[in-house]
Amino acid sequence: ANRQHRTLAQFLLNKNKMIKSFKISQAELSKEEIIHTKKHFKLDEDFDKWCSALPYIIDTEDFDTNHALSLNSHLHNSTLFQIVNETHVKDWKGTSMFFSEKTFRSIAHMQPFLIFGQPGCNRKLERLGFKLYHDVFDYEFDDIQNTEKRYLAIIDNCIELIDKLEKMSRQEHVEWRFSHKEILK
Repeated sequence: ANRQHRTLAQFLLNKNKMIKSFKISQAELSKEEIIHTKKHFKLDEDFDKWCSALPYIIDTEDFDTNHALSLNSHLHNSTLFQIVNETHVKDWKGTSMFFSEKTFRSIAHMQPFLIFGQPGCNRKLERLGFKLYHDVFDYEFDDIQNTEKRYLAIIDNCIELIDKLEKMSRQEHVEWRFSHKEILK
């Protein structure tokens, strides 16, 4: 579903020349969605240009149906890690913490991940007993309250990892992904 923070995330990946490193689905935006997102995040004409190239489709063209029950195994099996674009990024002054199927798909597929969601959501997941990938990601971004700054910190977090992964062979990719066996379990 189109949500302002997801649209911002995809746009920032594109703007930071990282779009080729990720598999992204993004529906077309209505004129109202473009205006509101642009105004909310104070985006420039680069955003308009990016919007004109939409949609990005990697799994289904049906953006109207909620595919929450679909595991999308083909996507997880063809990627090394995931930035989970969760349902909410606003925590309503610390009164809400929400995890959806999007987070648990990565867990079910034994895939390293970090969550772009409500501030503190990665640490909260850890406090609930789940293991995080501290040797792969720096979770300092998790406490940044500003949505755009938090996502830019996630991008910064991924740049070095992507550079490292791009130099690896397919076999080395598999070994890297499953080198976190205890955390994945």
